[in-house]
Amino acid sequence: MARIIRQFGWFAVVGAGGFLVDTGITMWLAGLAWGPEGARVPGLTLAILFTWAANRRLTFDRIEQGRPRELLRYAGVALTVALINYSVYLLLVGPLGSIMMAIILATAVSMLASFAGYRLVVFGQ
Repeated sequence: MARIIRQFGWFAVVGAGGFLVDTGITMWLAGLAWGPEGARVPGLTLAILFTWAANRRLTFDRIEQGRPRELLRYAGVALTVALINYSVYLLLVGPLGSIMMAIILATAVSMLASFAGYRLVVFGQ
């Protein structure tokens, strides 16, 4: 149990870093006239690469060099979880009447789903 708690703590730290990477790149490129839609693609891509590298080393203690198949599984889980997040958001935003509360709850659900997916599907623990 202590191992899962430690892993989840690192997972939260890495996720915050990924959020900063995504937001920073997206805002920077949007300011360079990429537009919010176009700027999000490199922001999200770089955030997925960052979180894969950081989670494999810090969260799941992988020291050996990463493999392309592992990265593809990671990206698959990340994109699946993004769809879960968006779906939960859409289901809740109307009934709750609060965009912020819908985002918070959707993020909580997707955070648990992504941790489980990365832990079980990507890093096989």
